[in-house]
Amino acid sequence: EGYQALSKLQGLRTLSLQGCTVKKPMMNHIVKLTQLEYLDLRNTHISDSTAAQLVDMKSLKDLKLDSNTVTNTSLYLLQGALPNCTVWPEPKQ
Repeated sequence: EGYQALSKLQGLRTLSLQGCTVKKPMMNHIVKLTQLEYLDLRNTHISDSTAAQLVDMKSLKDLKLDSNTVTNTSLYLLQGALPNCTVWPEPKQ
């Protein structure tokens, strides 16, 4: 699959995969992008377990997860793990 090349793009700061299907094997390569600041995963069919892989991406400043099956619990977890990142959507109160 072509997504293996993603982890070789170490200087990448912005990545939009909006509308693509993102599964764990692809996410394994995305999380290796240590300088990534903006990640758009809207409508990518990710779930809580896939989103949980993002907790160590401390360089993120903006993370878009709208239109997925990510629960409030995972959104709160990501907000706590990534304090310098704005996570969208905001968890419901």
